[in-house]
Amino acid sequence: MKHTMNHHSYPVIHHFHNSQPKLSVTPAIVLLDEAYQLLGNALQQGVAVDEVKMSMLQTALDAYLEVVREGFLKNASPNGKAPAPELEGRRRDPAEGEGGCKALLRAGPGERRKLLTTLLEMDGWSWREVYQPE
Repeated sequence: MKHTMNHHSYPVIHHFHNSQPKLSVTPAIVLLDEAYQLLGNALQQGVAVDEVKMSMLQTALDAYLEVVREGFLKNASPNGKAPAPELEGRRRDPAEGEGGCKALLRAGPGERRKLLTTLLEMDGWSWREVYQPE
């Protein structure tokens, strides 16, 4: 939320970048959003998730993405596609199969994943830095 507020107060902050993926805000936010989506959609049943914290995280991520969309990515479209994460042994329902979770992550938040892909590309990164950090 602090980073989102900084974008409101100092829009120029969006144009500052770190050359190391591990220290850059954009891959970190995309990774956090991916983790959030997996926690909400792909965990095995019986795994406890704190719903209050999940709601707070969703609010923070949504607020940041809305600021970025309105201020910097109005008409941008991604060149690449977001990959589906490997989910073997981590899916919510073993009978569903891995394909069901991958399809859910691709189709469910499709516009969101397009926005995340565009955000990465506009910042000079790709999904490689999200799933295979150096």
